[in-house]
Amino acid sequence: MPNAFIKMLSFAGMMLVIIAVLLPLYLLQKIKTNKLHYSILTSKFVRFIAAILGIVIILMEIINMFFKGF
Repeated sequence: MPNAFIKMLSFAGMMLVIIAVLLPLYLLQKIKTNKLHYSILTSKFVRFIAAILGIVIILMEIINMFFKGF
């Protein structure tokens, strides 16, 4: 399978989005304090946009992995 390396890189990219974007957003939602080092993180709009972008990246990678031949 000649494209196996590229497919593994896209899978690793999806895992990176989960670990580096979605997991910190989830943890920010679960903490009870509003005293954060960066005040921009208290904005629900910024969190929402980051979550949407992370989900879009994952969906685009899934589409790229399974429907690239079409």
